[in-house]
Amino acid sequence: MAKLSINVNPTFPATVTIPVAGGDPVDIGFVFKHRTKTQVGEFTTSRKEKTDVESVLDMVEGWDFAEPFTPEAVEIMLENYYGAAEAIYRTYLRELVQAKTKN
Repeated sequence: MAKLSINVNPTFPATVTIPVAGGDPVDIGFVFKHRTKTQVGEFTTSRKEKTDVESVLDMVEGWDFAEPFTPEAVEIMLENYYGAAEAIYRTYLRELVQAKTKN
């Protein structure tokens, strides 16, 4: 029987497929911050009032880009890869929901 703890890890890894203009999408590893069901509701509501950079910084703790994970690097990445913010957000929510349905 699988053992399950009622307390989850504070972070989890997931791969985000980043669209690249004129090329094939690229899979990048991200480390996301875990949220409870209530916290996800609050996050999605408050996201409307945040910039994409603020939202990513609120979801992500690290990534597999060569550059360090900093607010400045996040801003550059989002400016250069237009679809990245949406891809990160969708992956984040999908992983949280799948994790909840698997448990």
